[in-house]
Amino acid sequence: MGDVSPTQVMVCLNGRFKVFDKSGILGGLNVSSDTFFTSVRNGSGSSDPRIVWDRISNRWFVSMLNVSTPNRILIAVSSGATVTSTSSFTFFQFQQDLVGTTPNSDTGGFADYDSLGVDANALYIGCNIFNAAGTAFLGTSGWVIRKSDLLANTLTVTAFRQMAASGGSGPYAPRGVTNYDPAATTGYFIGSDNASFGRLTMRRISTPAAHPPCPPISASSSTPLPTRQMSQHSGAPSTWTLPMTAASTPASTKPRNRRSDPLDRPLHPC
Repeated sequence: MGDVSPTQVMVCLNGRFKVFDKSGILGGLNVSSDTFFTSVRNGSGSSDPRIVWDRISNRWFVSMLNVSTPNRILIAVSSGATVTSTSSFTFFQFQQDLVGTTPNSDTGGFADYDSLGVDANALYIGCNIFNAAGTAFLGTSGWVIRKSDLLANTLTVTAFRQMAASGGSGPYAPRGVTNYDPAATTGYFIGSDNASFGRLTMRRISTPAAHPPCPPISASSSTPLPTRQMSQHSGAPSTWTLPMTAASTPASTKPRNRRSDPLDRPLHPC
């Protein structure tokens, strides 16, 4: 996995992070993923790297998972546009099942196949959730991390659990969406529908930049491929802000059911 800035290329392959200039010359970052995230991975191995260059903030954002159960979501944020070494980053982590009210549908589970999207307001990380034994699929969840707080070294996370139940409709392996529009006010997750072949399902986050408690997720669209009946879904989020303040918010908005419109076309799922 990797991304490209105006001056650098950053990749993570075979468990190793490297940064290159545009001529292909190796730069100062050349470390294993375990070394890169050693301060936050709790002695557990790291997996599933995602890298996004954010052209709005001129920062690099990186996410991974550790592989203990229940596992952590690991985040790294560069201090500027140019990566010179591991010291160019600040590191964060949260345990996936401790965001918001506990216990919850993901308690004791394993978050897998993460995604990372970034826009003007937030980071969007989506995962499939399995039981501790890895024998049962529990559903899908997404976490929204407020970007302004993260850039100020504060981790504010909102969880959207059961975007798809184990046997129900909703985005499977939800992909956080990267949006390059600096004026964007809503965020998105997108994924193939968990209950229907040939269908993409999108979830809209109404005000990702809002202070907690954040608003409910709304079902924004379900896009047939090529044509099928559309579906709808809504759910309630939970919010957790470090240091250790928690709240939950009941659903209060109606789900919406529509095809993707021209405003959705610039969005790029990672």
